[in-house]
Amino acid sequence: MMLGVVRGDRVGICALTSLEWEITQMAVLRIGASVVGLDIHYTDDLLTNLIAELRIVVFVAQNSEILKRIPEPVAQSFKLVLTAEKSRTESSGPRTLNDLQSIDMADYRPPVSPRPEDEAFVVFSSGTTGAPKPVPYRHDQVSLALHSILEAFADIEEGSTLVCWLPLANLFQRMINFGAMARGATSYIVEDPRAVMNYLRVANPHVFIGVPRFFEQVYAGITRRIEASPGFSANFAKWGLNIAQRRAKALRCDRSATWWVRILWPVADRLVLRRIRATFGANLRYFISGSAPMPYWLLEWFDAIGLPVLEAYGISDNIVPIASNRYDVRKLGTVGKPLPVHVVKLAEDGEILVRGAGVALQDNGPNGAENTPLRQNGFLATGDLGEFDAAGFLRIIGRKADVFKTSGGKWVAPAEIEGRLRQIFYVEHAVALGAGKKAVVALIGVTAIHLNELGAGQDSSSNNVFQVQLSGDVANALIDLPAYQQPAGLLVVSADAFSVASGGLTTNLKIRRRCMETKFAAAIDRLYMAIDEVPSLRSEKLPLVTIDMAVRSS
Repeated sequence: MMLGVVRGDRVGICALTSLEWEITQMAVLRIGASVVGLDIHYTDDLLTNLIAELRIVVFVAQNSEILKRIPEPVAQSFKLVLTAEKSRTESSGPRTLNDLQSIDMADYRPPVSPRPEDEAFVVFSSGTTGAPKPVPYRHDQVSLALHSILEAFADIEEGSTLVCWLPLANLFQRMINFGAMARGATSYIVEDPRAVMNYLRVANPHVFIGVPRFFEQVYAGITRRIEASPGFSANFAKWGLNIAQRRAKALRCDRSATWWVRILWPVADRLVLRRIRATFGANLRYFISGSAPMPYWLLEWFDAIGLPVLEAYGISDNIVPIASNRYDVRKLGTVGKPLPVHVVKLAEDGEILVRGAGVALQDNGPNGAENTPLRQNGFLATGDLGEFDAAGFLRIIGRKADVFKTSGGKWVAPAEIEGRLRQIFYVEHAVALGAGKKAVVALIGVTAIHLNELGAGQDSSSNNVFQVQLSGDVANALIDLPAYQQPAGLLVVSADAFSVASGGLTTNLKIRRRCMETKFAAAIDRLYMAIDEVPSLRSEKLPLVTIDMAVRSS
């Protein structure tokens, strides 16, 4: 026992990514207690409910302000409270993690090692369709996942460098950290994720882990930087990228690029691509992306500049990644081949099913039976739709719950539409909707700076100009999709409406589409009314009927 914490206790950590977070976790695991990562963006009610329902008895908070969000009756159930602050804000306030350094450890004897069957931590589902669901995992399952990940990425070794910047409340980042420690690699910890790009040249990572939203923002930032360059420099950079994309496309098709591309590529690589790659340091070999699918066009772009993104696929109810691309075995547009530690197959409707020792045994939260994942003959139903190609690579089509049918009987998987819309440089977020309706519409989040630059919402003439530009940009982005997948109307809002704090995004930066659909229900209804007034859903270019700017600042 240490500070009253014993084997089997659940320790909640509600703090930002930091070295203290990681050290606290390791100490808790060492004595056989369980770590519960709680995101600081959870609402007060959700945070309180999770603490009570999971019977958390030790609480580590980022600061005293977090503690004030917890009702007194719940707080009184804690037998130990600590904060990650450097020092106490009040002499009578809770102790800090730094205070523990003054404890005399001379007579302390650590307990025996935790048993394989002991609970190691509780993680949470992303919460895209409701409240996050707690999922407990044992030490033996964590060990299994760790060995499986390291087997897939054998090139992460002693001397490798990584960057820890995603929320540690998230399982993805924690497992990467465990892998780095197991191999003797170095991890740079960045406490403010918004500043991660500022530290990449200092950290010089060999491998960098991110989520699709990060890669979209990086692409947008580099594109804006090129566009803002003087004419010759901008055109030269675009020329270099064009050469690189032609070469990469040929290589992906297992053929040689044209002779002139082969001649010009070394020049493009030395004078353009190398400078872009330097943004991420001098050692980077590849990226790893998880949490959600990346648009194919974005995978192509990173592949062309010489920094491939290896997509991996996993779910909260299976601690072992289900599938992953490896550096030497990869295919763009897929999440790679299943890891050998489990069995993966498809149901008749294309739903991905998985069976293995990494699957969570049971739920341990509210309404446990109701939340238990669906099993089919011993397999866990993931809720994701997929397909295997002839070589055994798995491609994710989308969430089963997100796929919808229009009133005309056409099935629509929104992920493809949304990924293409985000290719438009001023579109930060996109949600395709239309279940039971005669046409698809899109809810689009545009950055405030671009709303102002484009003059949207200022007067009728500027609105018309913006509508024409957006019409053309959306038409180009979706040009080769079937007509029934192209939006008949657009609802444009400020990108600020999509945030973790507002409930529009999960902590993994996935869109909570049900939340956004509910939030803008009235505006969406008005949009469909406008569509009904148009004689035909199809116009010369984009079937854009209206842009509702009234809610852009919501």
